[in-house]
Amino acid sequence: FVSYSWTTPAYKDRVRDLAAELRSAWGLDIRLDQWHLRTGEDPYHFMEAEIVAADKVLIVSDAEYARKANGREGGAGTEAQILTPELYRQGGGDDAGGPLPKYAVAVTEYNDDGAACTPTFYGGRLYIDLTDPTRRAEKVEEIARWAHDRQLHVAPPVGGHPGFLENGPSTGTHGVRARALAALAAARPTPSVRRRTTWTGSSMGSPPSLLV
Repeated sequence: FVSYSWTTPAYKDRVRDLAAELRSAWGLDIRLDQWHLRTGEDPYHFMEAEIVAADKVLIVSDAEYARKANGREGGAGTEAQILTPELYRQGGGDDAGGPLPKYAVAVTEYNDDGAACTPTFYGGRLYIDLTDPTRRAEKVEEIARWAHDRQLHVAPPVGGHPGFLENGPSTGTHGVRARALAALAAARPTPSVRRRTTWTGSSMGSPPSLLV
């Protein structure tokens, strides 16, 4: 379900174009009031029912949506009352590949202070930035990935234990002492064999014998 503010006719067209692209190019069954709210039906009831039934709710937020949501005005104000407790109950997603959060904001405008126009109830959660036309394709894909629960980057699997965990300690006092002793042993010269020579002979002048 796509939620937004009827800021201007041109803005309504922009949101409808986004919804149409997500529906036709990214395989998402987008629910939008411009298509599914029929003459004579209650827009507030429609909005509440869609929020409850939807697998994902995308809030396309500009300054007008943020203002109405924060002031509890109109449809955006009603949504704020519904979504505030929902967002507090919403988990942060599953980094092991499970479902991503149900609610996300796509920002289409920044305020005069340079801050994204997000409603207060959304808090400091990450949003999708649709303000840069040159990155629109990238950001539309980000919306589609969120809706399909497929993050662009996922953590690789954890590998096996490193060898030093199996071979005992390699750091600390014991390891330093062992390495020092090994280095000394390697540097110590090989002892040479001394030969002791003794001359013996008889008093009669016989040839000496050599003892080694």
